[in-house]
Formats: sequence, C-alpha cells, structure tokens
Amino acid sequence: DFWGNRMWRHADVAWAMGETVLIAFLGTFGAALVALPVSVLAARNLAPLRSLRFAVRRVLDFIRGVDGLIWTIMLSRAFGPGPLTGTLAILITDVGGFGKSFSEALENVE
Repeated sequence: DFWGNRMWRHADVAWAMGETVLIAFLGTFGAALVALPVSVLAARNLAPLRSLRFAVRRVLDFIRGVDGLIWTIMLSRAFGPGPLTGTLAILITDVGGFGKSFSEALENVE
C-alpha cells in the first residue's frame, strides 16, 4: 500500500511536490507577463519620457534588490503562509530580474 501508507504519507508528499512546482511555474510565468510591458517603459529607445524611464528603472532595481525571503516575510504577514504567498513572492522577485533583462534586450533591437 504505497500511496496509503500512514507512516510515510507518500500521497501527501507527492501532492506537496506538485504544488511546489506549480507555485514556481505560476510565479515565474506571471512575472514574465508583468515584466514585459514594464520593460518597454524602461528601454532607452522605447520609453517616451526620460524621467519615466528613470523612475521605472529605479523601481525595478529596488524590486530586484530586495531578497525573495524578505518579500515572503512581508507577504506571509499579509496573506498568511500558503501557496499564494510563495507565488506572489516569486512573482515580485522575478519581475525585477525579468524587467531588467527584457529592457536590455529591447534596447538592442533596432
């Protein structure tokens, strides 16, 4: 009785592993969706105003500079421990990195 084993709880462990992978996927995918339009505002050749580009870049620097564990602590205070907290922490942390990478890639486009 592999899945129903009361001592090792294989079914619960398999569910938790799947949930962890889903949290990572949703956080990363959501960050890519959020970072793409933001990166257009941070790209030198696409941003309409220099002050807007500067502000967006500084916000992305701040988001990228704060560690994911700090975001998790702040979000767990707001939402409690759970999958939503982990997903949002990954999303916020990755928006900074993706935004920087996407804006640099957009600056290299002619």
